[in-house]
Amino acid sequence: MKHTASATVPAEGENLGDKVALSIAWSCPKHNVACECLPGDLAAGDIMELENVVREQWKSDGDREAVLRKLRDAGIRSCSSLKKCLHTPVWDAKIPRACWFRGSPNLLNQLVQENQGSKLLRSPTLEELAKRCRGEADLAEVEKSLTEFFSEIEAGVVEEAVSVLLDSGLWTLTEVRAALLLPASDLGLSSDVRQRLGAILCRAPACRHQPGATTSAEGGDHVCALDQFLPQAGTLEPALLVAVGSAADSEGEAKRMREHLKRCGILGLWDMRRCLYTTVTEVHPKEHLFFGQATALNQLIRTSLGKAAMFKGEALSRLALAAALEAVDGASGVLFTAPHGIWLTREDHANHKPEVYTSFIAQKLAHASNSSYATWSLDERAKSEYRTRPERTNQDPNYARVADLADLPFNRILRRHARRFRS
Repeated sequence: MKHTASATVPAEGENLGDKVALSIAWSCPKHNVACECLPGDLAAGDIMELENVVREQWKSDGDREAVLRKLRDAGIRSCSSLKKCLHTPVWDAKIPRACWFRGSPNLLNQLVQENQGSKLLRSPTLEELAKRCRGEADLAEVEKSLTEFFSEIEAGVVEEAVSVLLDSGLWTLTEVRAALLLPASDLGLSSDVRQRLGAILCRAPACRHQPGATTSAEGGDHVCALDQFLPQAGTLEPALLVAVGSAADSEGEAKRMREHLKRCGILGLWDMRRCLYTTVTEVHPKEHLFFGQATALNQLIRTSLGKAAMFKGEALSRLALAAALEAVDGASGVLFTAPHGIWLTREDHANHKPEVYTSFIAQKLAHASNSSYATWSLDERAKSEYRTRPERTNQDPNYARVADLADLPFNRILRRHARRFRS
């Protein structure tokens, strides 16, 4: 990173994103301004950590240098950047399935692919990189949920469950939920992950056999354990609540959609998006298809609640657009938005470059005033940051066609916000 003579290097552990005045003195080599690239790439320790990860993964000095050069050419200079790109799915990328990570094409390989002549990283290599990039802090949320689920059972059971998850490379609650919701083959996981974890969850006091519980594909008491754990792993994330509310045309429809998602164990925006973009081989009625494909999301709903509860194609499309945003409700009637925080397409005009730090400012102002905010999601910001071009579906609302205005995610957020505070 370049910096001016007046800048001081942030202390270890200091969050540069919280220091706007300090960050102005730093310059990102990609954007030539202080921007959201800085926190992950600024710390020298983070850069050294990336080199250590590569050194552990590849034994030959030549291979190490080749991989580091490949990553640098893709704009990845730190372990934080590697994790971000590895875990950011790019569903429309033309990447061989053998090079997917956890059931989806990822930003890391797309960036590598765009450097002509660079070989893609295969799925086993991506798994190893993911394991080496993680730390003990990533397990905290999972351990907390397991402890609450097992209640009065001895701590050894929690440790046993965590051991199963670590063996499978599942370090976060989001990854655990995905592994329990979707077939292991779709995520590149061992086929016995669910059975092994289910056998442990069955011992929890909260686990009772429910004849109607059918979340996962296997049968028996293990299924009941997983069906019990998924809804109890937490409440619906605030961002998912807002996304569903903006995708619905009324509060009644939003309430029904939220209830269906929670019954299926879909608690977060990432869960919902993953299940929405994962296709299944089952035959679904035409009106319930998502761009002509049957989805894991509707299959979960159908299995748990019946065919009549499945989402219509129009609702699925609106959910997909809403999932591109990160939005949280506040108590006040003020809504801060940052629609220009990423690269955007403009009808009959040149692409709009990101207005750096607007997402950060909108969120900080909302938190400080207990207000609502809406910005582009972390995935969309990551893709914009590293690809430096817009996604085809991410439009500038100021330049959209009149026919598209009703379905633009920021416009739907505004309408939902107006409904919330309508007297």
